[in-house]
Order: sequence, then structure tokens, then C-alpha cells
Amino acid sequence: IGPEAVPWTEPSTTDTIEKLGREGTRTLLLVPVSFVFEHMGTLNEMDRELADVATRAGIRDFVRVPTLGTDDEFIDTLASVVQEALPDLNQPSMQIINQGEPVALNVVNEYVTLYTKDQLQLVPQERPWGFTEQAEVVNGRLAMAAITLSVALTLDPTLKALVAMYKASKAAVTG
Repeated sequence: IGPEAVPWTEPSTTDTIEKLGREGTRTLLLVPVSFVFEHMGTLNEMDRELADVATRAGIRDFVRVPTLGTDDEFIDTLASVVQEALPDLNQPSMQIINQGEPVALNVVNEYVTLYTKDQLQLVPQERPWGFTEQAEVVNGRLAMAAITLSVALTLDPTLKALVAMYKASKAAVTG
């Protein structure tokens, strides 16, 4: 996944599993340290594809450690890291910023790190994604509207009743 111009770290997981199989490893525990929740990368690639690679390499027992997901200790630790990264709101300069008062640029610079385009090391796009930029904006807005509507319908039974009434009235008019 991603542009081919950006190299992955080596060796690949597949190459490593195959090498371990050739060296006689028969039991392998995979720990996906860079994944924090279950998704297609863990559920499909690791649990299915890499398990197949392991089987073909002669590894009899292949197990993946579950990701941390919403484990309470993980979430608490993550919250602590975020809180430590936030600026101290008790500092006088931050209080002035929060009050909406004009401040000198050097005050803002205490809290902001500015980078040049070269320092950001953006991933180059090999080709434009989507049809047009405007189409992608519309697509994004439609997706957000659908997500919002889905959440609203899940959380609010009244909206479910309204949708059911709309469907019933539409069926009565057309039927």
C-alpha cells in the first residue's frame, strides 16, 4: 500500500517468515507492534496471508498477538501521552491566547513548530487520486454525511421512527 517511490523497511515480513521456515522454525508468534487496532492489515494480511506463507514455509503453529485496541491500560497510557504533549494552559502566554487577545508572533512560536516544505518530507504522489479534486471533496462530504446519518439513526430511535414513517408513507403513495 502506498507509493512505490517510498521503500519499505527490509526484510519484508514474508521474506522473514520464509527464512525462519527454512531455518527450521516450527512455531511463530507474530507481534504487530505498529498496529493499535484490528483492521484489514491485521485481519486479512496477517491472519490469512501471512499464516498461509508460514504454512507453506513449514511452520506448524502460527499465532498473531491481538492488537491493543481499546484496552483500558493502553487508552489511559495514550491519553497520558497526549496530555503531556499539550501546552501548559496555566502559562500566562497560553492564557492570553485562549482569551483571544492579540499576541506577538514570538508568543505563538513558543507553542508552534514551523517547518519548511523540505523539512516535512511529504510522500510524493505517483498519480492523482480520484477523478478530480472537486469530485473527491464531494465524495468526502457525502461519506461524512452518511456516517453522521448512520450514527444519528443508531443513537436516536426517534429518527428511526421518522425514517420508518417516511418509508410507509412513500409505499402508501406509490402502492
